[in-house]
Amino acid sequence: MKLGILGVGRIGAMHAGNATRCAAVDEVGRHDADAPRAVALAAELGASSTGVPVRAAADVGELFAAVDAVLVATPSATHPAVVTAALGAGLPVLCEKPLALDPGEVTRLADLADAEGVPLVVGFQRRFDPALTAMRAAVAAGEYGPVYLVRALAMDHRPPSMDYIATSGGIFVDQLIHDLDAVPWLLGEPVVSVHAAGSVVVDPAFADAGDVDTAVVTLTFASGTLGVVVGGRSNGGGYDNRLELSAELASVTAGLDASTPLTSLEAGVAAPVDPYPGFIDRWAVAYAAELDAFAAIATGGAPNTSPARDSLHALAVAEACGRSLREGATVRVAPAGTSSGVRA
Repeated sequence: MKLGILGVGRIGAMHAGNATRCAAVDEVGRHDADAPRAVALAAELGASSTGVPVRAAADVGELFAAVDAVLVATPSATHPAVVTAALGAGLPVLCEKPLALDPGEVTRLADLADAEGVPLVVGFQRRFDPALTAMRAAVAAGEYGPVYLVRALAMDHRPPSMDYIATSGGIFVDQLIHDLDAVPWLLGEPVVSVHAAGSVVVDPAFADAGDVDTAVVTLTFASGTLGVVVGGRSNGGGYDNRLELSAELASVTAGLDASTPLTSLEAGVAAPVDPYPGFIDRWAVAYAAELDAFAAIATGGAPNTSPARDSLHALAVAEACGRSLREGATVRVAPAGTSSGVRA
């Protein structure tokens, strides 16, 4: 498969490196508005030991004509237009989140993918993480018995730039939406209501941007299971993203290993080794698995396990969290594709 990658920022470069190591990819095409940067990255990757050729395209049209599928890692605000163009060219697409910030746009893009007969995959990489997929399979098989509580922790090591924060959509839509997607996906049921609290304790600039830098969300599911999503923009120990599940027959976790930036004060417990500095390192295995899965989806060999319409629920939950924070009230989550939540 010939894979085209749009965007040569940090995450686009990471995807390009993974593409050169993906068994299903035999050529990588690159394009970015910063043409010299795209050429330089193509040359760097092309000189790697994988032997997969990496070529820079002069424009989007040239790239689309030369590839079989497209990965979109351009700035978030450009995603709807870029995805529209790729789908219009009849190409399967893997798009980094957010596909769009407007539910109507997400629905339009999903409809367009259906009309073109090509898959549109949203880059919620947690859905491809081996530990989380194993946990989800065990929940679905009833191996843990009834699930009582799921807790997700998402702490950045260092805050992103304030220029980014100003256009990010806020902590729930930007940072925590991965976890707001992963928890209901793990349980196999939608969130019915949320209660969110947040504060600014890292940097007052977050308040100036109309955002918070630390947040706690309680999720309620129809089954009675509860979820708690805890997140923040700064954590002195490193990047920390874990998910814990408590059930009748077991308590399990994903994301707890030697590099998890969590120091135990119990005697004899080893300190973390090389704590994760950021999300790319923490989710390296998941990102590689995501690309392998996309290659299989794009070539018709596997079902789409992160379809665009699924992302509507995560967006609805994130919107409900924002309203809950503003109003200080529990908010019911609107069905996917409708307007934002209402008070419970």
